[in-house]
Parts: sequence; C-alpha cells; structure tokens
Amino acid sequence: MPIRPSESARGQRGAALIHMAIAMVALMAFSALVIDYGIFWVARRQAQNAADAGALAGAIALAFQDSTNFTHTGGALTSGQAAALANRVWGVPPSVNLADDATSDVRVINCPDGTVNNCVKVNVYRASARGNSLPTFFGRLVNINTQDVQATATAEAMTSNTSDCIKPWAVADRWDEVTASAGSPGGIQNPAYDPDWNTGATYDASSGDLYLPPTSSSPGTGFRIFDSSGRLCCDYGLIMKLKQDTANAMWYQEIDFHEGNSSAVYRDQIGGCHTGTIGTTVNVKPGTSHGPTDQGVDGLIAQDRNAFWYNPNPDASKPWLNTYNPNNIPVPNGLDQQCPEGCVYSPDTGINASPRIGAIPIMSPAEMMVCSSCDITIRNILGFFVDRPAQGNGNNQEVWGRLVKIPGRSVSTGTPVEQTAAALKQIVLVR
Repeated sequence: MPIRPSESARGQRGAALIHMAIAMVALMAFSALVIDYGIFWVARRQAQNAADAGALAGAIALAFQDSTNFTHTGGALTSGQAAALANRVWGVPPSVNLADDATSDVRVINCPDGTVNNCVKVNVYRASARGNSLPTFFGRLVNINTQDVQATATAEAMTSNTSDCIKPWAVADRWDEVTASAGSPGGIQNPAYDPDWNTGATYDASSGDLYLPPTSSSPGTGFRIFDSSGRLCCDYGLIMKLKQDTANAMWYQEIDFHEGNSSAVYRDQIGGCHTGTIGTTVNVKPGTSHGPTDQGVDGLIAQDRNAFWYNPNPDASKPWLNTYNPNNIPVPNGLDQQCPEGCVYSPDTGINASPRIGAIPIMSPAEMMVCSSCDITIRNILGFFVDRPAQGNGNNQEVWGRLVKIPGRSVSTGTPVEQTAAALKQIVLVR
C-alpha cells in the first residue's frame, strides 16, 4: 500500500507555490527596474551627447561660418540639427525639429553672460509626443509600454585671448590719422574711422595721430571684426599687404621666438605655430628677410594650394573684400548660405579650416616706431589667411593676407578684448 503524504506536507507544498509567485512578481519588478530603467538612463546619456554635439556644432557654425542668419536655413541651426541627428539615441536618431520661432529645437539665443545672439541651444527628444519613444520590456506587464527622454544643451561662441598658431609677424594696429584741413594750421583728426589706413599714411605721434588699444570694454582705434550686435563687419575679409617699412601703414616686424636667429628658422616659423596671449610680450627685431619670407610663404601656401577667399556678395565699392580665386576652384552648392559674410574655402580642408589660416599679433604703432630688438605688448590677435605669394623686394616686399576669425584657446591670463575687436573665438558648453 503506497504511503500517502501527510496533510502537513501538502500544506508546505502549497506555501512554496505562493512564495514562488511572490518571488516572480518581485523578480519581474526588479527586471523592469534594471532593464527598462537601465535603457532609460543609457538613452538619457546618449540624448545628452546628441544635444551637446548639436550645440557645439551650431556654435562653431555661428562663430566661423554664419553669424547673421538665425533662421531654419541658416548655418547655425542646420549644423546643430545635423550633428544632433548623427548621434543616435538607443539606435534611433532623436527628434530635432527646426522652425523660425520659439518652437524650434535649435535656436540662437542670448547667452547666460549677457552677450546677444552668441549661443546656440539644442533640444533633442525620444518621446511619445514625437512618435519615437523608447521601448519597454518588463514594464509592459503593468501596462507601461513606452518611456520618454529628452535633453538640452547650450554652447557659446566666446571671445578668447590666446592663440596656438601665432605667425612671426608683429603688425601695427590701426590708428586715427590726423589730416590737414583748410583753415586749420595744425590739422584736425578726421572723424571717420581711420580713413587713411589704405593710403600708406605713416603713424606720427608728434602730429597728433591717435592710437587707443582695445580693452575688455572698448575696441579702441584698432581693427574690428564685429559690430555691436555681434555680426561680422568692418575689417573682416580685409586684404592686408604687410610690409617691413615704417613709411607704410601696414608695416610689420619679425618676431623672435628664441629658437635661433638664422633665416632658416624664421622661414620655418612662417609655416609653423607658436602660442601667444593678449597682454603678454614678444620680442621683435628689425631687418628684412626677403628670401626666407618668400620661401616661408610659398611653403605655407603649398600646404593647401586650392584654398581661396570667397565672398558671395561682391561689392564694386569695396573690391578688396571680393573673391580672390586664382586657381578657379569651383564653388560648391550651398556655400553662399554657409558663409554669407565670406569665408576661406578649400575643397581639401573645407570652410575656414585651411592651414594657411594663422594668427598675427597686433601691436601699438607708437611702441613699434621706437622699438628695435625689444619686447612689445600684444594688444590684440587677429586671424590671418595668407592669400597669395609674397611680392616685392627688401622694404617693399609685401605679404598678402585676409583678416579672418580663428579658433582661440581658453582665457589663460588677463581678459579678452571687447567683442567687436575679438577675432579669437572659443566654443564652450555653458548649459
């Protein structure tokens, strides 16, 4: 006769089933927490990466390509959207919509530090309202079928005061020239902004010429790249003919980087880079280095022969700002929209990325007039695109280039110059 389980044994078996059912519920809840919530946090980090990338790309476009077009077709918004969409969130591109109002997920905004239209804000979504929510697996057991994530980031095109690519040319800054006037025995200061810069006028402090260096609150009498609203203007794209001749407004002296005084060292420095900071000093020396200058400029141009200055809006009254394309390089579709104020374009390196773009330190003309192998304070740093081979001989030799913007480095000492005079830009996430 078989042995029948006792009533006690049957009761224990039933209790085990109840414990197992409770454990299964707990296990499913734990799985939902680990797997579904884990998906949420991984996607949240990916969404933030997408927003960061979009904001940085938008700010770069705002700083170095298109600082005036804030519409959904402008470079800042389209670059921000493209970079954000390129970063997938849980395997799917996020939703990033463009519009010409506050509903746009990519916008040019005022920055937290108060600068106007100098920041790009990007929002990215994987959400039910956008039709691309995240999936759930164990959450479906309790009727949680989707989960949403979103992220936001803001990047600023900030002014900087340090460049890592200084060229060995110390250039005199702009000044206000005193001009003679009928009935005025001593002459008067022309009220126009430095009217004689392109006429070869010589700085002469004894005649009353005025030079004011740029500061953190004023552009002084020097070069300007932006207007008060942060838009490119004034000297951006200006062709400069640097000469080693103080009888010319655009004169320069060689910088001694203390790497040796040979002509070969100076030649190689033209194609190389050195660090310089506004407010610090460099040693400059007189003299003419015709051959090494020719060789150095030719070597620099050889690094990107097809680069050229492009201006989509030629102006007959300002021919020095117009396109100079000696190799007749085809202009790609969309370049007008990507750099409406003009830019350096190369089919090999893209927009404003040519190795022929370096930085030149700008000095007080009053200090340069009396300096011979001495230290001079850097008053400003401007981007300089070497536009064409050097021309002429001796003091009449000319180094041709364009004033442009250039990436800067974080502020290391002192403060940057006022925004309208600042050609150095650094891109920073601020939110």
